[in-house]
Amino acid sequence: MANQVNIKIAELRLDPENPRIATEEGQINIRQALLDDQGSKITELAADIAKFGLNPMDRMMVLQPDPKKSEYIALEGNRRTAALQILANPLLLEGLQIPDSLRSKLNDLAENFGRLCT
Repeated sequence: MANQVNIKIAELRLDPENPRIATEEGQINIRQALLDDQGSKITELAADIAKFGLNPMDRMMVLQPDPKKSEYIALEGNRRTAALQILANPLLLEGLQIPDSLRSKLNDLAENFGRLCT
């Protein structure tokens, strides 16, 4: 049965079986694959989220694989999850192979997003 829950960004995990990318192991590799495939779209989405917040009409579908843990896999909404994770913690970009222009833009957005959240 589906329930509406409020989830902290830190509790969200990217789906290793996301159909947009090849199956990947580990959140870093999934994030890299998503940025490789959807980098400009994730950046545009991050800019929109930083400016306007999340659209309440666009629900994310998550799965809590272990009820004992506060971790939720984003089955629907991986780009939003990646954008939110990066906005909340731009250190997640460290070690990723992305163009400098994309890195700079995401870091700037994260800085502004952080100011909005405090």
